[in-house]
Amino acid sequence: QKNYAEAARVLLDGYRQFADSDKGPDMVLTLGLSLQQLGENEQACATFDELDRRYPQAPAAVKQKAEAGRQAAGCQ
Repeated sequence: QKNYAEAARVLLDGYRQFADSDKGPDMVLTLGLSLQQLGENEQACATFDELDRRYPQAPAAVKQKAEAGRQAAGCQ
């Protein structure tokens, strides 16, 4: 629905409550992508970094989408 600000808020709340769940990597990925869409590239890059740190064994599809988000956000 392209309501990225609301999505980011909901995802951050969900991540805080359920970081250790199976959906943790997906929540962090989607949070990063939402921040990137909002133009919050610095925060998006930090979120993608958190994804790598917290979930090194994330599924390959999640890692690929995160890499695409990093490129779109101009992460270093």
